[in-house]
Amino acid sequence: MKQLYTHLTEALKRYENISDKEIENRIMSANKNLISKWEDKKSVIEFYTDAKDYIYDLIFFNDPERAMTLLYPIRGINNKDILEFGAGLGELGMQLSEHNSVYYFDINKEIEQFARYLSKGTKRKITFLKNEEEIKDRMYDVLIVTDVLEHLEEPVEKLKELSDCLKQHGLILTTGLDFSVGEKVPFHLKSNLDKKEEYNEYMFTNFNMLFFHVTKNETIYVWRKR
Repeated sequence: MKQLYTHLTEALKRYENISDKEIENRIMSANKNLISKWEDKKSVIEFYTDAKDYIYDLIFFNDPERAMTLLYPIRGINNKDILEFGAGLGELGMQLSEHNSVYYFDINKEIEQFARYLSKGTKRKITFLKNEEEIKDRMYDVLIVTDVLEHLEEPVEKLKELSDCLKQHGLILTTGLDFSVGEKVPFHLKSNLDKKEEYNEYMFTNFNMLFFHVTKNETIYVWRKR
């Protein structure tokens, strides 16, 4: 079994004021509960706005070793404005916040509240954006869009919107469209597999690929805006 007890697990246990056994039960049942909520959803937006169980699923999935793998190609950046979109726990942005200005956005406000708690606990200054309109108030040197595109009904359109806020020669750290599509994660949309050609055309037309790394489940990319 995967090691459950990381600093994130301990932080969530304190945040929820629950026992070791209870948090273990919640983490291990999170995926099943999410699938049930997905089957009963009225819309994709409703699912991601209301699915509190996603906190426990993110805790299980986003262990410190994985964060290090995702951040490896940009870990040395300094004095940059960084937007973490669909940020979840905000762990990636927090690790970069000592030497950069980091902006956080996620549609799920319960997860955002836990991310705020984490930020205070680690004393890492993060700017939390209230809505997508606030994203457009500034330009960014780096966009972090990891474990996000596979969840979106219009992933290429969202990338285009975000890219409008990216400075010339700015970077996008992303994990592409086809991460872990299957029955165990129905919220990773199979329909996005049909958008790969559109995605590739947009990215290769407007960006230079600087880095890619294939892991067990996904491919990590870094793109530079032309």
